[in-house]
Amino acid sequence: MPAVQASPITLTIEALPKRVLRALEAVKHAACKDVMQDNLSGIAVYWAGGALRFEATDGHRLARVEIESASVEGLPPPGAPIRRLDAKQAIASLKAQVASNVLKTTLTTLTLPVSGWSWPDTDKIIPPNTGKPGVTGFNPNYMVDALEGAARINKKGCKVTPRGELQPWTVEAKDEDTGDTYLGLVMPMRL
Repeated sequence: MPAVQASPITLTIEALPKRVLRALEAVKHAACKDVMQDNLSGIAVYWAGGALRFEATDGHRLARVEIESASVEGLPPPGAPIRRLDAKQAIASLKAQVASNVLKTTLTTLTLPVSGWSWPDTDKIIPPNTGKPGVTGFNPNYMVDALEGAARINKKGCKVTPRGELQPWTVEAKDEDTGDTYLGLVMPMRL
C-alpha cells in the first residue's frame, strides 16, 4: 500500500458548491453506520474513468454519483490511498459555501482527512445482468433511499432494473444538463 500523506488534503473542485452538495446528499444514505466496519464508513472521493466519484456503501447497498466535466486540484493520484469524507461535516461545510455563494462562483473546496484507507473496487463487484428471474426481494427502506438519491440528481425520473436472481437491483439517474450520474445498488435477499 502506498505511503499515507502526513497532512489533510484540500480539494478545489471546479463545480458549483450546490452541485457537489447534491452529489454528497445523494450518496450519504448508503454510508455504513456500524462502528465495527470502519473501512466502509464515510464517503469515498476519487477519480474513476475521467469523472470525480463520490461513493458510499454499507455492504448491503451502494450509492455512487459521478460528476463529469469537473476539474479538481489536490486529489491524490490514482493508486494512492482513497480519502473518505465524514458525510455530516462535508455537507455542513458545503451548505455554508452554498449560502455564502452570492456571486455564484464555480469553485468548491472540501478538506479530506489525513488518513487514507482501502476501498473495494466497486466496478468489479457489480455483477452483469443475467436476466434470470429469481425468488428474491430487497429491503424496501434501502430501495426508498436509492430512489431518493436518484431524485436528487434527476427529479423527472429514474430507471429501476431488477438484475436477476441473487443480484442487486439498480437505480439509475442522469442530469441531462450537467451529465452527473447516479447509480444505486440494493442487494437482494432470499425470500
